[in-house]
Amino acid sequence: MIISTQSNDPEHMSTTDLTALIMVSASDPARVRSFFWKPADTLREHSNRDFGAGNQRYVEWLKARHLMTSPGRSIDPAVIAKFIAQLVRHYRIRGLAYDRWRVDELLREFDRIGLAAFKADTEKGGDGLRLIPWGQGYRDMAPAIDALEIAIIERRIIHDGSPVLNWCMANAVATTDAAGNRKLDKDKSTFRIDGAVALAMAMGLRARDRGPARVFDVRALIG
Repeated sequence: MIISTQSNDPEHMSTTDLTALIMVSASDPARVRSFFWKPADTLREHSNRDFGAGNQRYVEWLKARHLMTSPGRSIDPAVIAKFIAQLVRHYRIRGLAYDRWRVDELLREFDRIGLAAFKADTEKGGDGLRLIPWGQGYRDMAPAIDALEIAIIERRIIHDGSPVLNWCMANAVATTDAAGNRKLDKDKSTFRIDGAVALAMAMGLRARDRGPARVFDVRALIG
């Protein structure tokens, strides 16, 4: 299994909104399981904000077990760390791709609960969960988006049916640089895209671990 975690960026005050964790199988087809958290005290307020006055979508998702909560008005990193530790106990996790923003809080929680982990970018190896920093710029996100797109086109991905992930994917907007590289842009998206970013990161790490991908023209397949 490959997992990735994504929370909010600095402009959205980080831990006060949606946090996503996506798990993808290493074997084909890529089987996706998605997990989402919101601060418990903001469910109704943010439902009105994101879906219109009187709409309680987040509350409904919580009742249907598509969403989990963290006490208070912010996401407690201890909640996420404990959940990841449970996944490590039940699955063979090959790696965790993470956004560098505020990840040190999560790593401190790993230490506190005794979850062995090591950063793959700073250590040659280690015991426990392999942690891979995943940049949000074109360099890391372009191949991640390619990997996700290819899996969708070739029907080698099985969605878990999460309405929260569906919503994030529908909100996602990609921007392109002069070389044609793409990244998911939170500034261009009206609503939350954390699930879409986390899914792309997981698929990107999965593809990177498998080695060089087959090269073909995606636009030719679509056209």
